[in-house]
Amino acid sequence: MDVGRASDVSEIHAASIFGFELGGLGPTVRPYVCIRPEREERASAGSGPADTEQQLALGAVANLGTVASGMTLGFSAVALPAMQALDHTPCVSDAQASWIASLTTLGMPPGCLLMGPMLHRLGRRRTLLLVNAPAVIGWLLIATASHSEPWFLYQVYTGRLLTGIAAGLVSTPAVVYVGEAMDKIWRGVLITWPSIGVSLGILVVYVLGSLFRDNWRLVAGISSCVPMISIIAVWFLLPESPVWLVSRGRIEEAQASMRLIRSVPEDTSLSDSLQQELDIALAREDQQNSWKDTLSFLKRPEAYKPLLIMNAFFFFQQFSGIFVVIFYAASIVRDTGLSFDDYLATVLIGVSRFATSLAISYASKRWFPVTALILSVMTGTVGFMTLPFAMLGEVFPLEIRGSACGFTTFMATIFSFLAVKLFPDMGHWMGYDNVFTLYTAVIAIGTVTMYFCLPETHGRTLPEIEELFRS
Repeated sequence: MDVGRASDVSEIHAASIFGFELGGLGPTVRPYVCIRPEREERASAGSGPADTEQQLALGAVANLGTVASGMTLGFSAVALPAMQALDHTPCVSDAQASWIASLTTLGMPPGCLLMGPMLHRLGRRRTLLLVNAPAVIGWLLIATASHSEPWFLYQVYTGRLLTGIAAGLVSTPAVVYVGEAMDKIWRGVLITWPSIGVSLGILVVYVLGSLFRDNWRLVAGISSCVPMISIIAVWFLLPESPVWLVSRGRIEEAQASMRLIRSVPEDTSLSDSLQQELDIALAREDQQNSWKDTLSFLKRPEAYKPLLIMNAFFFFQQFSGIFVVIFYAASIVRDTGLSFDDYLATVLIGVSRFATSLAISYASKRWFPVTALILSVMTGTVGFMTLPFAMLGEVFPLEIRGSACGFTTFMATIFSFLAVKLFPDMGHWMGYDNVFTLYTAVIAIGTVTMYFCLPETHGRTLPEIEELFRS
């Protein structure tokens, strides 16, 4: 098997709403080797309907947790107006509300740091089981928080922090699993499902918030069911990744897993190249890059150029206001004095983001401000919202991919925390119109900068992308 081709096929886009590739911030880099059935040409051309349905179903199971992640991101938008209602005692202040919104993003960096070791040691399936547990606990803490208790705020804070940790954990194992286990004809579609799952989760929690406007505890309780369902579905339906089993020398289990995922009959042998791919996987599993080697490699243009570009891309993404709108949608509509139902506007924003994400994978004057907000979310989803995560897994060289993805994702979560936490104060200091003018300026500068600095990676192999930065 051509090692270069294997690297191109199997080095996947292990990024998500705030996820990253194996290795985290640690020194170990572990690429993936994809095991395919014997009749690769038939699979590439499109396998039978049973194979297709099986892969799509398992891809959906792997990505169920991303729906819970989206609900975590969107919850503050529908809960804060009710929490800050004057008839509640004590009333949540603007400063406390900003912590409720932003603590989720503060919980994501620990999730990012834990992901590499978990995926490597526990495997993909067990990781998918465990990452949903903090979300269940966090949602239940929020659902049972009572205004009458003196620890009310601390209980909500803890719940938001736990759901944030889960959000930082959940998307990456789903993307890794899909990239390793699914046929290449479906991988390009399934790799976008985490983004669609997050968008669907945001839409679902917006709709729930609109239906139960004053009962944010009920919304939190319903939200806890999604990670529970994900745990049950993964436990009963999802086999372990064949690639991870191969890396552990469990060849027979890897073959059985591949047969189940690809609907390969028991009497049909797998590819003769399996042993050769196993040798490559085992050889690469033992490769270690020290911190000294990693830092030395960063002096090369194919390393420091994409690192600088991607960190700048995430800076522009977070300070463009896209995530701020998701976290504060109802409050923004209410506080800016728009003559429009704030919860309905929130639902429309959720619909626009979900519809735009789905499309990527496959008039009264009072409507004007809301329409502008919706268009901002739609166009942001096409560009700043989706592209940075989609490009993380392909722009960095293999030697530093794990470390570079981990560092970049860590910085993205820091940028996100600052943007979400500072938004209410900026609105009071500058006025919301000036804040969105500032966001517009950031988008304009970011668009021009990325146009000239970001290379075209579509249709290029990973070695070709490295050569772009090297030259």
